[in-house]
Amino acid sequence: MQQCGLDHVELLGQHNPAPDPGKPPLDFDASLKQYRHFEDLYKQGKAKALAVGHIEGPEAMELVQKLYDAATVKPVANQVAVSPVHYSETEHAQLAKLGISYMGFSALGNLYNHYDLSHPTLTSIASTYGKTTRQVVLRWFVDKKMGFVTGTSSAAHASENLDIFDFTLSADEIKAISALEA
Repeated sequence: MQQCGLDHVELLGQHNPAPDPGKPPLDFDASLKQYRHFEDLYKQGKAKALAVGHIEGPEAMELVQKLYDAATVKPVANQVAVSPVHYSETEHAQLAKLGISYMGFSALGNLYNHYDLSHPTLTSIASTYGKTTRQVVLRWFVDKKMGFVTGTSSAAHASENLDIFDFTLSADEIKAISALEA
């Protein structure tokens, strides 16, 4: 933080590596120990909020609950690969019950979370609102009450990503986007 000239960060996220197939999602004791250090930073005013990441899947939701129960500073987000083609309504609902945001990284797709932004469902909805398919997907996140992180290569692209608050998707449009497959 000092190298960046900051005295605090708004959100400090604990990154848990994605598990190998057939292995436990994470070492809970090690994760809790690291999270305790994050809580100390929060209590020192170095972080305004805490988050966890890469905790997903049925067994992982049990671990989120366990971490939540043990935490003195509750996480506000679980950042995982979320998109219209990589989305779990169950995980979203479980996190919401705890007051934890389901936050998607690479919301517009990447190596782990690839999908076709020119899908006819997206292009049709985009033309209805005079928006790009990227804007439609980001609005889907907002309308589903999820956080998201995107990358950008220019100020114009960043501005486009923010131009999503002058329309709202219908329930049928949200359902159609949620039903997309990779």
